[in-house]
Amino acid sequence: MALFTPYPSLLTFKQNMRHEGYNELVSFIKQKDWQIFGTLTFRFAVSKEQAEKELNKFWNIIDRKLNGNLSWRKNIRTERLCFLQNGKINNNNHIHFVANTIDGVDVRDFIIILKYFWQRKIKTSGKEINIKCIRNLEATSKYLMHEFYKLGNDTLALTCSNI
Repeated sequence: MALFTPYPSLLTFKQNMRHEGYNELVSFIKQKDWQIFGTLTFRFAVSKEQAEKELNKFWNIIDRKLNGNLSWRKNIRTERLCFLQNGKINNNNHIHFVANTIDGVDVRDFIIILKYFWQRKIKTSGKEINIKCIRNLEATSKYLMHEFYKLGNDTLALTCSNI
């Protein structure tokens, strides 16, 4: 007995979303031993461009505060991969990221620093903020890509990422 699906093409796409691009990005994420996973939200609806701009500002603040002038002169920055997502009904732009702490800073302290600067220095920051240590890199890498079927490779925010 065949299963009836009202939208067979969407279901087929979701079932086959693990095509080369998806699998390659998931394995790329898993290549590095990431320490921190985070979700950053906005107070109100923002466009993808605004979200990327705010995210760049946030990471520039982090890099500047923790690395000083080295972040500019020698391009020493926090290792991170950022992913823009729209939410279930495409009106909730938010960001997921994985990052590594810098030398000399404990992971728990780095999480506190990230939360502080997102909430205090980014005017559009939302109340929902979730930054924690990664326990399962396999699950984290797949979660980062859970909207890949909607956005494709655009889910990876290259302007905000640094590896």
